[in-house]
Amino acid sequence: MQLENTGEDAEDAVVNLQSLSGAILFTGSPNVSKFVGEWESGETNTIVVEATAAKSIATGEYPLQASLSYTDDDDQSAQAGPVTLGVEIGEESDDFEVVSTSSDAPIGDRGTVSVTLENTGEDVTEATVSLSSLSQNVVVGSTGNATRFVGEWDDGEQQTVEYQVRMSNDTEQQSYPLRTSVSYTDADGESARSDEQTFGVTPLREQTFGLSNVSGNLTVGDEGIITGTIVNEGPNDVRNAVLTLPVDNSNLKPQENEFALGTIAAGESRNFSFPIEVTDGAEGGLRQLSFSVNYDNTQGDPRTSDRLSVQVDVASQRDEFEITQRNTSVGVGNSETVELEITNNRNSTVKNINAKAFVDDPLSLDDDEAFVSELRPGESANVTFEVSAAGGATASTYPLSLDFQYDTADGESKLSDTYDIPIEVREPENNSFLSIGSGGLPILPVLLAVLVVVLTVVVVRRRNGNGNGNGRGRER
Repeated sequence: MQLENTGEDAEDAVVNLQSLSGAILFTGSPNVSKFVGEWESGETNTIVVEATAAKSIATGEYPLQASLSYTDDDDQSAQAGPVTLGVEIGEESDDFEVVSTSSDAPIGDRGTVSVTLENTGEDVTEATVSLSSLSQNVVVGSTGNATRFVGEWDDGEQQTVEYQVRMSNDTEQQSYPLRTSVSYTDADGESARSDEQTFGVTPLREQTFGLSNVSGNLTVGDEGIITGTIVNEGPNDVRNAVLTLPVDNSNLKPQENEFALGTIAAGESRNFSFPIEVTDGAEGGLRQLSFSVNYDNTQGDPRTSDRLSVQVDVASQRDEFEITQRNTSVGVGNSETVELEITNNRNSTVKNINAKAFVDDPLSLDDDEAFVSELRPGESANVTFEVSAAGGATASTYPLSLDFQYDTADGESKLSDTYDIPIEVREPENNSFLSIGSGGLPILPVLLAVLVVVLTVVVVRRRNGNGNGNGRGRER
């Protein structure tokens, strides 16, 4: 406001202003004083004070009372006034407006609140934007409020500022109030602050994951694999995700407890697998497994999901190998090759398979061991043994016992159960029409020998007879 000194010259002049209503306050008070200093008669001075108009009042003119305290020419304290002035209060306006807001902070976690404001007034400098929370369920920064520096901010320009916020675990998915304001330096170099503006922010739902397509081939005494799919149910993308499988059951031994998933966008899924050994002491039946996802949230903070539980079936123990008989017959008094096909009946590859055979009388073995370097699950190989049956054996079925020492996929050496293979000992073939007497002398060689003798005699007789009947030979 501008005031003119219509009286005498004044020294140490002080203008005193008093609001005559509650419509105008000076930094919270109805009174304010402004030092002017020397003020000559007839001189006009501009008096600038910070005043606030109550938000509830109507537009119009409201009265102020002004008076002057000063020292006159005789160095005496003097007063002038008071005079009544009218101050016009117009429509409420702000130099900055909130254009849009957004947040990616889920319930129970940290995230970001973005606020976009537009400068609707004059160009300003040294602008800062403050944000505070009006709810205990939303914490801005680490203390409940935070400030971001913008600097120069032209009229009509929009600026977006971001703040880290944390939503409490008790937060519900509803709108919570936040308050923002802008402090700045105006074109006159004066510090100023915009009116506060309140807006609402709604947290995202809690970050969750899901399991699907979980299956396995676990068997007592064997190694199997659990496979499945992990789904990021959102609401946010996650980075550096790792699926973990802690197991408290001593009969279940995962060969790996972690499976790297990497970055998973919201709504995307990743397949996983865990090799698990089931000990010989376990029993078949359902077992519950609980998975967890370790990941980094949008702020790079490490987080762990709730447990994801699923039940899988463990099959009862079965033979490590299946044996198919290819040739298991031996004649009495003979030695023949017995051939067996062995198949890996486990869920995992086995190596260095050493098959060892055992027999009792009347059977004997020329070599009791056979070796197979490797069998994958379901793969087969043939092994052979030279088996002899004693000459005095009775035609019947006799057992050949067989076991296997082998290495599992993780390098553990194991010994299988013993398998009994029936070996048929058969009577020799009946060739009586080709033998002489009870001693079994073969007749065919005898006949051949007699034939050779007869032919030899015939040849000798022909050479001794020259055709003339007197035994002489032809003269040369």
